[in-house]
Amino acid sequence: LIVIYQFSNLIISNFYGAEMVTAYNIAQKYFWIVIVLLNILMGPFWSAFTEAYFKNDYNWIKSAMTKLRWVSFCGVGLIVLMVLVSGSFYKIWIGDQVTVPLSITVAQAILTIVNTLTMPYMFLMNGTGKIFLQTLISVFGILLFLPLAFFFAKATNWGPGGIIAASVICNLPMLVLYPVHFYKTLTGKNTGIWR
Repeated sequence: LIVIYQFSNLIISNFYGAEMVTAYNIAQKYFWIVIVLLNILMGPFWSAFTEAYFKNDYNWIKSAMTKLRWVSFCGVGLIVLMVLVSGSFYKIWIGDQVTVPLSITVAQAILTIVNTLTMPYMFLMNGTGKIFLQTLISVFGILLFLPLAFFFAKATNWGPGGIIAASVICNLPMLVLYPVHFYKTLTGKNTGIWR
């Protein structure tokens, strides 16, 4: 994530100017409110998953994941609401100094939704030490991000939203693979890339 966010700033600055980097960072910080809130709510589950996994208490893990998924869905609802009020919020927060285009706000919201929906699974994987799949997806995401970001910057008129779209595409595999990993972990079928 650090690599992708830092390169996003550099690419946006190079193709669209420093003012768009500011707009990108404002939108990013705005939606990180949800990520921070969810981290506070889900944080205690990391160690709880560790304990439950090593006690083979899979029923508790399933129950906890159901609750965390509902928390994630509430987070998605909050993100949608934040998009709807973003113009007013930006005016109160930064005034007229910087204009944050709606395309950047929507693209950043979509990226935050993907991260929000995968967060419960990440806490489980980290708590159980089953991080091989996360590592693969991270490396793949970094390798895919740069060519995609340059493609969207040069071949589309999406502006900085295209750079964020490249981040979304790099994170999309998590939406499918993390729930599969959860199932395989609880059924003892976590071999190969699922270990």
